Amino acid sequence: MNFRQRFLRYGIGVIIGLFLSFFFFGERGCNWMPAKRIKSRMQLDGVLPDVQLSCLIDCEGLSPISMQDVEAWLLDCEVNFSASNPRQNIPCYHLEMPEESPFTSLQVCFLDSVGLLSNPVLRDGQFDRCNCDANLSE
Repeated sequence: MNFRQRFLRYGIGVIIGLFLSFFFFGERGCNWMPAKRIKSRMQLDGVLPDVQLSCLIDCEGLSPISMQDVEAWLLDCEVNFSASNPRQNIPCYHLEMPEESPFTSLQVCFLDSVGLLSNPVLRDGQFDRCNCDANLSE
């Protein structure tokens, strides 16, 4: 058996292996990655804003936002694991929000059946007209 025959048989084995892998694993994707698992948990369990974030959402500032906007930003956010506390009794994760969001960061803490969004940090000049109790700017 020469090199050409070995290479052909090797290639056929690789192609059969690829077909079997795709057949068994299908279109699963990378949901096992930590950031993806946190985002999928937010989608499955749902998220509720805390008092401060609810005040900002309900505020009639220069750029009013809805909870659907916040949920869309949560799907585009980055999870900062070094600032998170995943091994506490209530696991909390620090989320770095995308540029189109009025928040620089949020924190999500997973309770038994729902995620609680808290600690909003605002970008400069956002929600100047709001009279929420806490000073939320950086």
